[in-house]
Amino acid sequence: MTAVDIAVSVLAKLLEYMVRPIVHPFGYIVHHNTNINGLRSQILCLDNTRFGVQQQVDVAGRNGETVIPVVQDWLAKANGLATESHNFLSDEVGKNHSCLSGTCPDLKLIYQSSRQAKKRRMAADELIEGGKFDRVSHPARRPPIWPSTGITATTVTGDLDCFESRKAQLRLIMETLEDDSVNIIGVYGMGGIGKTTFVEEVARQADALQLFDEIVMVVVSHKPNLRKLQGDLAEMLDLNLKEEGELLRTARLRERLNQVKRILIIMDDVWTPLDLRTIGIPQGNLHKGCKIILTSRSLDVCNAMNTQRNFYMDILSQVESWNLFRNMVGDTVDSMDLNPIATKVAKRCSGLPLAIVTVARALRHRSKHAWRDALRQLRSSTTNDIKGILASCYAACLKKTLTFQ
Repeated sequence: MTAVDIAVSVLAKLLEYMVRPIVHPFGYIVHHNTNINGLRSQILCLDNTRFGVQQQVDVAGRNGETVIPVVQDWLAKANGLATESHNFLSDEVGKNHSCLSGTCPDLKLIYQSSRQAKKRRMAADELIEGGKFDRVSHPARRPPIWPSTGITATTVTGDLDCFESRKAQLRLIMETLEDDSVNIIGVYGMGGIGKTTFVEEVARQADALQLFDEIVMVVVSHKPNLRKLQGDLAEMLDLNLKEEGELLRTARLRERLNQVKRILIIMDDVWTPLDLRTIGIPQGNLHKGCKIILTSRSLDVCNAMNTQRNFYMDILSQVESWNLFRNMVGDTVDSMDLNPIATKVAKRCSGLPLAIVTVARALRHRSKHAWRDALRQLRSSTTNDIKGILASCYAACLKKTLTFQ
């Protein structure tokens, strides 16, 4: 390359740098209408896109799902840009782009308006492209299986904090959960004694102490159904158990459970011994981080399932029974007129939390005549088994006393 060629090249570059700042603004002025119309078109497309995304978000919300943060951020930016752009375009419609009493176009104003329109259009392009989501949400974290307050005093069988006997057992079972040598724990006692409430409180405290990565609970019932048990466990584990074959379902569930380093499985209301391997629940050396608590009315069932520690749920003491009964009925039972009858009614509930709550609720705000009738009905019951006691409670209180005013 000759010296002349070099000089020409340098001169051309200098002219380019000198002319560009002058020519570039004129491009905005010349393409003013194009930029405005381009923005109007892209904002319409953005409106359609964000409307579609918002619909998906609304559906996810109604289904209790959690919206992905990236989608929330996108909607915030899209809504902000759309609002700004609509206001900008509305102002443009009535704006006068002239000066000197309308005899000359205001080039500075036209330049600024065109530049802003192009900038917003480019931002809209980017948002439209970024609004193509495969999914806008994911399933929400399943709600806890235990009461959020750790208490069911006003709902089922009373506040564990009111029962010294239950508090002592609770401390023991929590210590057992931290014992690496124990994998299967049994909680047994007659029906209505409060086993479910007890293990729910165990789960709540275990969660608060972060003893496990996951805690699940299933109700087995009198006639266990293998497929339903597997389905209930899978649902709590957010596992889509699509397999039809029993062996495949068992393998899939076992695989999912093995993925959790520390997991607590609570099996409530077990009437007959279950083969945990058939369900897909690993135990012992197959998964030392898997702990199992089962509740049953029978110690024999617990032993047949090879429980390593068993906790017997006894009836409440007279003091505990009265405290629960009074808590459910209210301080009206402290009156001299009603107290003698109320103490006898509470005693006839035989220390069963469920029976105490059932009777107390039925007699709350009832007349003295209703209380006497309930006591008479309860005394006429000669059975000592749980079914007879509860049947007597319902017959005496739910059916009869509710008719008194």
